[in-house]
Formats: sequence, C-alpha cells, structure tokens
Amino acid sequence: ARTRPRPPPQPEARRRTPGRLAVDAMTTVQSEARAVPDEDHPNGAAWTSPRPDGLPEHIRPWTAAEQGEHLAVLAEAVTGFAVTTAIGKTAHPDGAPAVRRQHPKHEQICALLGEGHSNSEIRRRTGADVSAVARIRAREGIGPATITHRGPRPHPKDAAIRALITEGRNDRYIARELKADPAAIRRIRKETGVPKPPLQPLSLIEKWAARTKPVDGGHLEWTGERVGPGRSPTMRYKEASYSPTAIAFEIRHGRPPHGYAIADCELNQCVAPDHVDDEAGRLAKRQQLRHAKGLDDRPDTCPDGHDQSIYGRLERDGRPYCEACKSARKKEPAEQREARVSARATVRKDIENLLRQDVPQIHIARRLGVGAHRVQRVREALGLPAPQRGPRARYGSLAEAFHAHTSSADDGHVLWASTLRGTPYVRFHQQRVPATRTAFELHHGRPAVGPVLTNCGVDGCLAGAHLTDQPMRAAHRQALKHPAPRPRSLEDILRAKTTPTADGHLLWNGRGTPCVYFRQQALSASRVSFELHHGRPPVGRVMPDCDTAGCLAGGHLTDQPMRSANRRADKAFTSIFGAAS
Repeated sequence: ARTRPRPPPQPEARRRTPGRLAVDAMTTVQSEARAVPDEDHPNGAAWTSPRPDGLPEHIRPWTAAEQGEHLAVLAEAVTGFAVTTAIGKTAHPDGAPAVRRQHPKHEQICALLGEGHSNSEIRRRTGADVSAVARIRAREGIGPATITHRGPRPHPKDAAIRALITEGRNDRYIARELKADPAAIRRIRKETGVPKPPLQPLSLIEKWAARTKPVDGGHLEWTGERVGPGRSPTMRYKEASYSPTAIAFEIRHGRPPHGYAIADCELNQCVAPDHVDDEAGRLAKRQQLRHAKGLDDRPDTCPDGHDQSIYGRLERDGRPYCEACKSARKKEPAEQREARVSARATVRKDIENLLRQDVPQIHIARRLGVGAHRVQRVREALGLPAPQRGPRARYGSLAEAFHAHTSSADDGHVLWASTLRGTPYVRFHQQRVPATRTAFELHHGRPAVGPVLTNCGVDGCLAGAHLTDQPMRAAHRQALKHPAPRPRSLEDILRAKTTPTADGHLLWNGRGTPCVYFRQQALSASRVSFELHHGRPPVGRVMPDCDTAGCLAGGHLTDQPMRSANRRADKAFTSIFGAAS
C-alpha cells in the first residue's frame, strides 16, 4: 500500500499529558489534511507544486475522496486507544522489552492485598502511594478489598467514661465532667449494655431532705436554690418548681397549706416542719397572742374601708394590718412609694426629736397624729427610758396598786379596769410588772414559773385562783393518768369544751382563747358554734346578740349579714311606727 510520508515533528509549545495524545493525534491529522492547498491535488493525478525530493516514483498524491476515507479509518483506530498502556509496552530502543522497577515494599503490599485490605489502608500502613498499590493489585490479579472498614478507635477517655457509667451517672453529667462528646458517651454506654439512669432517682421528700441542714434551736436551713431579690428558697423537681416551706408543712400536717407557708420562728426562712405554718395557723396563733396581751379585737374595716374579716392579718407581735392595703402599696408607682417612705422617715425623725426632749408619748402621738404604739416602738428602738412626767399615784404595796386597776365581776372573775391600752401591767416602785404575774403571786404566795394562763375561759381574767403557771399545768397533766377519749366530731369537741347555763347560754370552759382544734386546724369556737346552729359558715365577724360576755350559744350568735338585716329591720320599723318612747 502506498502511504503518505510523515511530516517532520514540530516543536510543541506546551507539554501534553498522555490523556490528550489521542485527541491531539486526530487534530494533527486533520490539520495536515487542511494544510494541503486544494490546487495541489485538483484531480489526484499529478503534483501541481514541485515534487518532494526522495519520494519513490510509485507514490502519487491522494484524491479528496481517498483522503476522507483514510481519515475515517484513522479516527476509528484512535478512538479508545490507551496511550499509557501502549507507552508501557513500547519496546526498548535497543530491541529489549521495557522492564518496570519493582516497588521497594512490593512483598509487604502483596501480603496486605492478599489479606483483603483496601488501598487506603495499605497506604496508611506502608506509606506507599495509592496508585502504586492499585497497579500492583491489577498486575497481580488480586480482586477488590474484602476488609472495607476497620473498627473504631478507642476514645481517649474511654476508661473514665466507662467508670462513670458503671457508677450510674447520666450522659449529661459525664459530658459536663469529662468534656466529652455526648454521641461518644452514648456509643460507649451501648457497648457496655448499661441502661440510662432515671432522670430523678430521688423522691420529692428525699430531694427536699438532701437540701436542708440542721442548725441550733431545732431549725432547718435551706441549702438549695434561691430566687428573687429576697433570695426565697425554691426547689425544682421533674420540670416543676416547689416551695420548700410548703413541702415542710405537708410533711408535718399531711395536707397542702392554705395560703403561704412561712416559718414563724427566729431563723429567717427556716424550713423545719415543726416551725412552718400556713395562713390559718399563723392567724390563730397570733390571735391567741393578741388576746394574751389583752389587746382589743381588730376593727371591722381598715382606714381605706377594706373588710378585715377578709383582708385582716396580724403581725408576729399581734399587731393588725390590712393585706389589701399592703398589696396596693407594693403595686404603687415608684414616685408615690418614695414619697410615702420619705414622709414616714420624716415622722420617725420628729418622734425621735420629741422623745429626746422628754415629751410624754401620748403628747407626741396627739401632736403628730400617730398611734401611741408607734411612738413606743421608736422609743424602745432608741433605748430611751419612758418619760416620767406629771404626778403619779403612789401605792403602799403591790397589792394596793393591783386592786386599784382591777374590778370584780360575776362568778369570781377579776377584770382589768385601767384605761391603759396594751398588755395589763402594774407600776410599782418604778417597775412594770405584768398584771397576770402580780395576781398569781398575790394569790399563791410565790412567783410564777413560766407563762401564766387562765383556766376559767374568760378572756383577760386576773383572778388569782383562775391563773396557772407551768408547774401547775404539768402537775395537772400528770394527774390525768387515764384521759378521756378524744371526741371525733367537731360538735363533740365543742360540747366537751363548753358548759350550758340555766338561762340558755353556752360558756367556754377550756383554757385560753376559745379555739377548737379539729383535723390539725385551729378554728374559732364562735364560728364553729354559729355554723353548727345555722348550717352555714359565717360571713364576717361573729358576735353574741345577748348580754352575756363570751356566750357561744349558736342561737345567740350573729354574723355581719344578720346584723345588717337587723339594722335594716329596725330602720323600717322606726320609719313605720316611729321611735320607741
């Protein structure tokens, strides 16, 4: 066959990669075909340009049709031609076959390939290039890798994580303590087979007890979480917040508290169950303290007109205050609050100045328009002695001073007749002695030991025979070897604590303030008697409608709606028939 001579090689402007050789060869053939002008082979029979030197005589120029056929055959041959394989099998210039140098780690690579490792794993172990490993795999005829995944590497803190999992710690605690990834902790927990601990292994009472600390005096100090500006104790349990004092009250009484549960002891924010009371318990205790001091009953309304049967409260020392007014003061604007505080500070400063000038307390109260008890509290806070102004009654003995301020009543009772307000006391030799202790000492001939209480049921009675101290009450309890069974109903308890009279009255025969304890609640005896008689709870203050003081007969008791109805009836009667002459 006659072939066209190959043109001399041309210098390349850039280095060609083996992958581009097939495309470049095809492009070269086409460019060479286009490089021959059309006038050089118009009919394929003769050269139109000078004949190239050195060509044999039988070589002639190809026609356009023949050149197109040759280019199609060449393009088919070049398509899919592996140039790199052909280069690797190219014979050596001297005629000997080309021999590739063996890889330095050929044997180790072959061994790993035989075990079934992947190319990347062999590269990691031997340091050989992945392409070299792939060539050896193809040359040796070894199939694909069978070990496609190696086991996970142990966690740097695997031992510590497993130890905390064994102790029963949860994933969040382990991640926080060891600063480890929670996903790794979950994987290790799955490997160990230890289930997740419960979110809260402790009960509500156990968690409360774990956050308390006993202190002197039987108190319990809260060591857990606190919130708010006042640092009030709180406890979170299973995504809910609880009051530690409410839990303490429920531990002691077995029921949730009514209102706020607060400790009424010396330790601020104490959570001891025996020291915590709810609103009803605190009110009953402070009302009893108020009666023991001989203070008057609370007014029906406050200066702002709020009903004290609903909003009335008592301080620890028995002083009354209005809850509605207190809440309103908390919600008042800052400017108004500052003005009120400033005015109160000004009044206190004026009280201090007048006290230092030895002005009598009653005169200070009248001049400044404040209560005498407020002046007394300021004087006690300053540590000033009571002023001695004006003439004082002189008595020859303590008994004379006592009887000068008391009066006898029916049934042998003795009542305080002095106009002095507050706790009854006797002034003798520049000393203030409580009237109850004076009456006890005058009757029994010895000083009283412990608190002095009445046992006749009449509030404020000062008869010496009706007063008992702590040893007498202890001896009386010791003498009762077989106490009577406790009544079970509220009516039985009231019947056991009262005595009916011949004229239909019902008097209290218990000790202290008429108060009935039923199901761990302190209830007013008058309110209980009213409800048992009328079949409904009273509204407002309960007062007797007879002339007998302290009568508890249900038919003789009235509440606020009944008294209002009576007043309306009296007014209607007067408007119809006129006033009684």
